[in-house]
Amino acid sequence: MRHTLPVALCVALFAATPALASDISRHNTLAQIDAAIRKAAPVGGEVGPALAYLDANHVENSDQARERTVYAIIRGIRGGSFLIEKSASIRIIYDERRRVTEVRVYADYTGP
Repeated sequence: MRHTLPVALCVALFAATPALASDISRHNTLAQIDAAIRKAAPVGGEVGPALAYLDANHVENSDQARERTVYAIIRGIRGGSFLIEKSASIRIIYDERRRVTEVRVYADYTGP
């Protein structure tokens, strides 16, 4: 005898699952990275899933508990040039309950 979940229960479980942010890498633009980070670290959400997302995407990151800030960077993203490297710098600020209060994603440029 097979046991299956009723369709309504399956639909409810799927609807309750938060949408996952897409993968990010150096092949993305700053706007794509910004959108993905804001989806992975929504204001009011816990910072833990955001850290897991960064780790899963092999993004350099550091959680500075004293500052309540996660620093991350994706080097060499799309939009740079031959002499200038464009990177996405990411700051995720959280409160004492480890809830995200602010997300900043901005471009940094390095060159000769």
